[in-house]
Amino acid sequence: MLIGLIALLESRSGSAAAGRRAGLARFWAGLVAIAGVATAVMRTEYDGTGFHRVIEPWIADVIVLAVSAVLVERAFRRESAAYVLAAALGVVVALTDFNATYVAPTSGIEIALLVEGLLLIAIALGAERIRRRVRDVPPDAAPPPSGAQPDAPPEPEADAGAAPS
Repeated sequence: MLIGLIALLESRSGSAAAGRRAGLARFWAGLVAIAGVATAVMRTEYDGTGFHRVIEPWIADVIVLAVSAVLVERAFRRESAAYVLAAALGVVVALTDFNATYVAPTSGIEIALLVEGLLLIAIALGAERIRRRVRDVPPDAAPPPSGAQPDAPPEPEADAGAAPS
């Protein structure tokens, strides 16, 4: 939470260097959130018969995916692609855990590795598309053509004031 507050304070300053520091702080805040939640919900304990997960694996994966969804929302709200990277890492962690827990034991390691590779490619492509959408400037905020002043009225047509011949 402290890292997120640092990012907020840095982003309110108008300089480019403060914007870069805010982006770095947002990235680390997202990583800390994903790592903290993942280690908390994917914990195992020994109960005398062996090691078992404290929370069912699919519930833990849904929780990590929910934190990733919140990070994507923050990315769009703050217009910062740094949250997208942390959210993509959360999706990778959750789906890798799901793959290792449910797919690998039933279908074998070969299929699980194939699924994992396809997941990594899909997540990377999705994260790149989302990052571009976060960074793109909306069409109504496009800069004026070169040489034109942003608040200047449009120039009149050259033939508009000429008398017909």
